[in-house]
Amino acid sequence: MAGELGLEKFRAEFEKLYETLKVVHENERRLTKKCNQLNDEIADNVARVSAVLGMTQDELEVNAGIRQVQLQFHVSLDKIYEVGDVPVASHSPQCCQIRLFIPLLNFGS
Repeated sequence: MAGELGLEKFRAEFEKLYETLKVVHENERRLTKKCNQLNDEIADNVARVSAVLGMTQDELEVNAGIRQVQLQFHVSLDKIYEVGDVPVASHSPQCCQIRLFIPLLNFGS
Protein backbone atom coordinates (compact mmCIF):
# COMPACT_ATOMS: atom_id res chain seq x y z
CA MET A 1 0.00 0.00 0.00
CA ALA A 2 2.75 2.48 0.92
CA GLY A 3 4.58 1.62 -2.30
CA GLU A 4 1.49 2.30 -4.38
CA LEU A 5 0.98 5.65 -2.67
CA GLY A 6 4.57 6.68 -3.43
CA LEU A 7 4.18 5.48 -7.02
CA GLU A 8 0.90 7.41 -7.37
CA LYS A 9 2.60 10.64 -6.19
CA PHE A 10 5.40 10.04 -8.67
CA ARG A 11 2.94 9.40 -11.48
CA ALA A 12 0.95 12.58 -10.68
CA GLU A 13 4.15 14.66 -10.60
CA PHE A 14 5.34 13.02 -13.83
CA GLU A 15 2.04 13.82 -15.59
CA LYS A 16 2.28 17.48 -14.52
CA LEU A 17 5.82 17.69 -15.85
CA TYR A 18 4.83 15.92 -19.06
CA GLU A 19 1.93 18.33 -19.67
CA THR A 20 4.23 21.28 -18.96
CA LEU A 21 6.79 19.87 -21.38
CA LYS A 22 4.13 19.51 -24.10
CA VAL A 23 3.07 23.16 -23.60
CA VAL A 24 6.69 24.34 -23.69
CA HIS A 25 7.35 22.31 -26.83
CA GLU A 26 4.26 23.73 -28.57
CA ASN A 27 5.29 27.27 -27.60
CA GLU A 28 8.79 26.64 -28.93
CA ARG A 29 7.38 25.43 -32.29
CA ARG A 30 5.10 28.45 -32.48
CA LEU A 31 7.94 30.86 -31.67
CA THR A 32 10.26 29.17 -34.17
CA LYS A 33 7.62 29.52 -36.86
CA LYS A 34 7.14 33.21 -35.98
CA CYS A 35 10.92 33.79 -36.05
CA ASN A 36 11.11 32.24 -39.51
CA GLN A 37 8.28 34.49 -40.73
CA LEU A 38 9.99 37.57 -39.31
CA ASN A 39 13.27 36.52 -40.88
CA ASP A 40 11.55 36.24 -44.27
CA GLU A 41 10.00 39.70 -43.81
CA ILE A 42 13.39 41.15 -42.93
CA ALA A 43 14.92 39.59 -46.04
CA ASP A 44 12.12 41.08 -48.18
CA ASN A 45 12.61 44.50 -46.58
CA VAL A 46 16.36 44.34 -47.19
CA ALA A 47 15.69 43.65 -50.86
CA ARG A 48 13.25 46.57 -51.05
CA VAL A 49 15.64 48.95 -49.31
CA SER A 50 18.43 47.92 -51.67
CA ALA A 51 16.18 48.56 -54.66
CA VAL A 52 15.19 51.98 -53.33
CA LEU A 53 18.82 52.88 -52.68
CA GLY A 54 19.65 51.89 -56.25
CA MET A 55 16.84 54.05 -57.59
CA THR A 56 17.95 56.94 -55.39
CA GLN A 57 21.48 56.67 -56.78
CA ASP A 58 20.09 56.65 -60.32
CA GLU A 59 17.99 59.73 -59.55
CA LEU A 60 21.03 61.53 -58.15
CA GLU A 61 22.93 60.80 -61.35
CA VAL A 62 20.01 62.03 -63.48
CA ASN A 63 19.73 65.21 -61.38
CA ALA A 64 23.47 65.82 -61.78
CA GLY A 65 23.04 65.48 -65.55
CA ILE A 66 20.10 67.87 -65.51
CA ARG A 67 22.11 70.42 -63.53
CA GLN A 68 24.93 70.10 -66.06
CA VAL A 69 22.52 70.78 -68.92
CA GLN A 70 21.08 73.71 -66.99
CA LEU A 71 24.57 75.14 -66.53
CA GLN A 72 25.21 74.74 -70.25
CA PHE A 73 22.01 76.64 -71.01
CA HIS A 74 23.05 79.45 -68.70
CA VAL A 75 26.47 79.58 -70.36
CA SER A 76 24.77 79.66 -73.76
CA LEU A 77 22.58 82.55 -72.65
CA ASP A 78 25.59 84.40 -71.33
CA LYS A 79 27.41 83.91 -74.63
CA ILE A 80 24.42 85.14 -76.59
CA TYR A 81 24.26 88.33 -74.55
CA GLU A 82 28.05 88.83 -74.73
CA VAL A 83 28.10 89.00 -78.54
CA GLY A 84 28.04 92.72 -79.22
CA ASP A 85 28.40 92.86 -82.98
CA VAL A 86 25.28 90.79 -83.76
CA PRO A 87 21.92 92.45 -83.18
CA VAL A 88 19.96 91.11 -80.20
CA ALA A 89 16.92 90.56 -82.41
CA SER A 90 18.72 87.72 -84.23
CA HIS A 91 19.23 85.92 -80.90
CA SER A 92 15.67 86.32 -79.77
CA PRO A 93 14.28 82.93 -80.96
CA GLN A 94 17.20 81.02 -79.45
CA CYS A 95 16.91 82.98 -76.19
CA CYS A 96 13.21 82.27 -75.99
CA GLN A 97 13.78 78.55 -76.49
CA ILE A 98 16.45 78.44 -73.82
CA ARG A 99 14.35 80.46 -71.41
CA LEU A 100 11.50 77.99 -71.86
CA PHE A 101 13.75 75.10 -70.83
CA ILE A 102 15.22 76.72 -67.72
CA PRO A 103 12.07 76.45 -65.53
CA LEU A 104 11.72 72.82 -66.58
CA LEU A 105 15.25 72.13 -65.41
CA ASN A 106 14.78 73.87 -62.07
CA PHE A 107 12.17 71.37 -60.87
CA GLY A 108 14.78 69.00 -59.41
CA SER A 109 16.84 71.55 -57.50
